[in-house]
Amino acid sequence: MQKDKILGWYETLGGISGMILIVFKSLEYADSLSVGGLLMQVVFFCMYLYVMVSGIFLLKKKENSYEMAVFAQLIQVFDFTICNITYLFCAGASLKLHLEGGKLFFTIEPLLIHFKFVMGLDSDVIDLGINLIALIAVYVAIREVLKK
Repeated sequence: MQKDKILGWYETLGGISGMILIVFKSLEYADSLSVGGLLMQVVFFCMYLYVMVSGIFLLKKKENSYEMAVFAQLIQVFDFTICNITYLFCAGASLKLHLEGGKLFFTIEPLLIHFKFVMGLDSDVIDLGINLIALIAVYVAIREVLKK
């Protein structure tokens, strides 16, 4: 299989799964969802939509599809909790290198569709993560962009 097909299917399926997850979560918490929570759901839905469209463009070999893939994967590379702000976005698999509380460890999640943006956590918590699968996908996409 070619790189564009592998990455294309990975992004398409990850984006679709993420959008389905958001719809179900929104329905589950519909009566208790705040305006800010609803806004975050819409933002993350749009991010998953972008990932899905990027994957479809790769599968159809559209112009600038690898440029779209670079951004679609970059938004998944890092996750963090610093200074009362948490960010996590993943549309696919995750092989993460984490630094939390001075400890370094790996986590492997073969299917991870997850999103989170929170403000107001304990300020002493610091967690940094790098999704190595997304980082490799960025590398592959950038190489394809540079070949043009």
